[in-house]
Amino acid sequence: MNHFFRKLTAGVMAGLMLAGSSAAMAEGAVNDVPLRKVETAVTDAAYYKDAIETEVYNYKLVRNLPTTFTQESWETYCSLANGMAKLDAANLADVQKKMVDDTIAAREALVQAQPLNDSIWYIWGDDIATIETDTSALEFTVSSYDNADFIPFLTPYVLEDQATVKGNLIIVAGGGYSERNNAGEGWPIAARFNALGFNCYVLQRRVAPYAAEDIWMDLQRAIRYIRHNAETFGLGGMNCMAAVGFSGGGMTICGEIYNLYGDIQPTIYDADYKADAVDQESADLDVALIMYGASAGGLMEGEESSAEAYATENPNPPAMFFGIGEDDTLLGHKNHYMADAFRGKVLVEEHTFAKVGHGFGVGSEKNNTQYWIDMAAHFMTMATGTVEKTAEAVQVEIPAQYTKVQEYDYTMPFGDVHITCAMTDSEDAFYLFFTAFDDLQLLEGVIENGTPIVTFDRSGFMAGDIQNFLSQVNANAWTQR
Repeated sequence: MNHFFRKLTAGVMAGLMLAGSSAAMAEGAVNDVPLRKVETAVTDAAYYKDAIETEVYNYKLVRNLPTTFTQESWETYCSLANGMAKLDAANLADVQKKMVDDTIAAREALVQAQPLNDSIWYIWGDDIATIETDTSALEFTVSSYDNADFIPFLTPYVLEDQATVKGNLIIVAGGGYSERNNAGEGWPIAARFNALGFNCYVLQRRVAPYAAEDIWMDLQRAIRYIRHNAETFGLGGMNCMAAVGFSGGGMTICGEIYNLYGDIQPTIYDADYKADAVDQESADLDVALIMYGASAGGLMEGEESSAEAYATENPNPPAMFFGIGEDDTLLGHKNHYMADAFRGKVLVEEHTFAKVGHGFGVGSEKNNTQYWIDMAAHFMTMATGTVEKTAEAVQVEIPAQYTKVQEYDYTMPFGDVHITCAMTDSEDAFYLFFTAFDDLQLLEGVIENGTPIVTFDRSGFMAGDIQNFLSQVNANAWTQR
């Protein structure tokens, strides 16, 4: 297979240093982003044509790297380059030539805040799975969202205190299968979920001219990459692997759920792909947040006007959270049909927002979409029982009369919980606790004629499950205190 995509080595990076004067760069800055500079002389008739082509290349690269550069220099460059990219090089007025000059100056003034490989995580190894046999046949134009040498990666937004992380959330911005709306559905989404206790990773997936299958494989690989490197990176909250997708990003998640789950390998689309250790990880999601992007298998083909159209062979589908605007003419009722297909099999929550169209991103104070992120965050904790064991649960002091204790896992409708159960020597009284819904659940009571009677329920809604909790006690597993 003719894969021309390879992760840039340190040697190559060194030969493609960030263009610009040293005076414009912060002292000690690392300039390892492979930006190009204009090689044509200013006096040459082709200068502005070459300058625009060069800066379009640089812009396509820089706009995906908000954490690599200082915020101010990144925003300044991207704002100018976005306007410059729309210019017709064959017909430039003096004011438009100044736009080009200003963009070049802003590129030269970019301040790199951290090394490239510290700010992004390339998800593929030496080989990148692609459905196209000869990737050199793919046609990249000036209007393509990425350069031809684009390599899929994650932008991590990892919290400082991993002991309290509630889960890990991959963010897949919309833009169909042709672009990535990171500005509205990527970076700000990460900031909001970070504030709610989740590690976030904005996926820079392949888009056109790549096929839908390539895009699904990028998400599959991202899930596996995070799982594989969780210990190396010291990531917490790994009992909750989630993804949120918007529009085309939501369809990408659907494509992964329907086609690339579990231990399925990319070789179903790329027979020549060489699997590595990352590919041995599970590609299952624990939770999927589908925001105005439902589809049967990841493609918007046909009417898909029934729950039956959304049936899946995935034996371990994720809990599903759906959000869509009432006036969304692009998706219509697709969210509802997909929700109905999963309802009764996994935890499903569906929200339709009144007088809202397609594409509301973080939400608006003008309508109830402003609440969807908080609802989705709570849904994830409800679906996965995060955090598994909080400091509070670990530090519970068992009263002295409960002389023997054991621990075991128990499966609730929302996920597994880790139970600590203590009893008296005569086993006529119990003291049981675990963590669920981000809080300590504690039950105390007596056993009369084999029937447990709860005398204290900390949360007030777990007493009805006490018989099931105690049914998992192993008579041979007690440890004396």
